[in-house]
Amino acid sequence: MDCLFVAINARYSHTNNAVRLLHANSAFSTDFIEYTIKDSPKRIAADILLKKPAVVGFSVYVWNVTHVVDLCKRLSREGIACILGGPEVAYDTNHYLQESGALLIVKGEGEAFIDDIISAALERNIPKTLENVAFMTSTGIVENAVRVHPDLDALKSPHRFKCDEKARKHKIAYIEASRGCPFRCSFCVSSLERSVRFFNADKVLDDIAHLLATGARVVKFLDRTFNVHPEAEKIVDTLLKRHCGDATFQFEITGDILERSLLERIHENAPKGMFRFEVGIQTLREETNRLVDRHQDNTRLLATLQDIVEKDIIDLHLDLIAGLPQEDLSSFKETFDTVYRLGAKELQLGFLKLLRGTKIRKEADIYGIRFKDAPPYEIIESDALSIEDIKRLKAVETALDIFHNAGHFDAAFI
Repeated sequence: MDCLFVAINARYSHTNNAVRLLHANSAFSTDFIEYTIKDSPKRIAADILLKKPAVVGFSVYVWNVTHVVDLCKRLSREGIACILGGPEVAYDTNHYLQESGALLIVKGEGEAFIDDIISAALERNIPKTLENVAFMTSTGIVENAVRVHPDLDALKSPHRFKCDEKARKHKIAYIEASRGCPFRCSFCVSSLERSVRFFNADKVLDDIAHLLATGARVVKFLDRTFNVHPEAEKIVDTLLKRHCGDATFQFEITGDILERSLLERIHENAPKGMFRFEVGIQTLREETNRLVDRHQDNTRLLATLQDIVEKDIIDLHLDLIAGLPQEDLSSFKETFDTVYRLGAKELQLGFLKLLRGTKIRKEADIYGIRFKDAPPYEIIESDALSIEDIKRLKAVETALDIFHNAGHFDAAFI
């Protein structure tokens, strides 16, 4: 085998599209395999060695990077060339080339260039003209130009492998209708992508039809903001007509720009629970939003969310982030209380993570933010929140998950 693509997922129910896309779009002898972070690197390495690949490619995220670095070191000692790609490594190639011993790191998308990358890895000779990669030489790190895929619809589907069908009904099926994000939130790695591109709606719907026909019951869109897709209403209309009640469809939505017509279509035609919206509110404090480059119409956002809750057709999952610049405990309480009172089915209280490559990580000293060195680089304290404040909010997070998000005391409000 020329190359084995490896995913280490956070949970068994997750499905990694990256390794499937690379496998589908390569002409080399390749395969893919998935593990979870509960599997030990020693066991994974032994498993990989039995398959005897010449090259191993890892899909790397903040939750699995510790495993991947360990695996790279183990496999490199066995003469296997390792290539890394994904948001955790793409924005700090210098650190991870030195830390992991990987032959190269793929920056950005890899499907259009994967065979050139595999060829270079097989030969242990990386051309200085090879796009979308970084690698180490005797004189230092080489960072080659990054280019996005010019035609997303030309990509072969990652959803057509027979080996996936047996377990499909037990897993979340992930699908893309777009890539990139139109917003520039300073704490998010998606802000580093400078364009938003869209898959053809018919292609997306064809893949969804196949996923459902082969057992999928939960389909989650990977889009950072689904409702910016120019054919979002067409996609929703088709799901309503063809698959009404057959499955659950999950979307990340930007609430203050949600079109009224899209919402009305769902409220008038969908059965309860067919759609699940995830909305990142993060904070309602206007000055904090300005400091992290967010533009949010709080009045429109809250009115839209209240409407969704009252209609009780769409399951609503809301996100907040504690630890953002200049938001102290008192002002965060105001945000939390206002959002909690909406009565959404789920409310996630997260804590600021200073991800590699993000603007907020570079600005940490400005706001007195101390954060953990190890992934996921979570905040320890800041000028606005003390260590004791963080501990109090952690207790709130625990209570929220045990009681409210588990469906207990759903009639109780602050």
